Amino acid sequence: MNKILTYTFCAVLISNAVFGDVIPDDSHYVEKCALITNVDEFPSVTFIGHVNNLVGDDYNYVISSESCLEKGYKFNTLDIYAVHNAYIDGKDINEINLSADRNAVKADINIEPYTGYYHDSIPISEIDEYYKVMGFTDSNLVLHMWKKVTKYSDGQTNLVELYDYPGDIASLSYNIPTYNFNNNYYSEINIFPNPANLFIECQITNEFSGEITLEVFNTESKKIQSLCFEKHSEIENYKIPMNNVSSGIYYVQVSYGGMTDIRKIIVEQ
Repeated sequence: MNKILTYTFCAVLISNAVFGDVIPDDSHYVEKCALITNVDEFPSVTFIGHVNNLVGDDYNYVISSESCLEKGYKFNTLDIYAVHNAYIDGKDINEINLSADRNAVKADINIEPYTGYYHDSIPISEIDEYYKVMGFTDSNLVLHMWKKVTKYSDGQTNLVELYDYPGDIASLSYNIPTYNFNNNYYSEINIFPNPANLFIECQITNEFSGEITLEVFNTESKKIQSLCFEKHSEIENYKIPMNNVSSGIYYVQVSYGGMTDIRKIIVEQ
């Protein structure tokens, strides 16, 4: 079996600003793409990459499921956060101090979007890593690498590795934990009973008046219920029948006034 050789570089500091890298002989650069593939399943949340920039100002960027994570210069570091859309609406994300803001929920793992150089005796040409948002705890965004694809330059078949999530998905929330912030339309939403049986009840407390849409999805994002109501008072309750669905995990999407919130429920028939 060939032993994989990778290289660690030394950075030479010149005038506190310029860095020089030495590329080793007999080596080639290996591309890497790290993707979070299911961010679209959380329409009420914005996922933000924060780059701790070694040679300049730190910066933030919005993460999408179609774009590889990036951190710029290889010695930079990347942190990933989740923030409720209502909290950052109208804000410049680069003006938010994510590490100090209690409404920004940090990922429980670090993702390294840079690989570097491999010895030419190792025919690896590219590495793709695929991550999923599994949910939220009271203090963290939970990410999981579910697939890794290693590609070769010598005609070998791609190596595809799949990984099961080792934790308890049922213990995670589908809704981001948030603190009270200035937005009259941000709701206190309670879904009960949970676990549910014949029906679930959605209680919405806020100052919004108008149409409320309640939709229920299964874990494959298939819509199984869709109901519309008119909200007239500050506190209102809405019942959704669940007697026609099988036992399992479901997600209730609450939409109103251009905003969306999602909660996870368990049905036990």
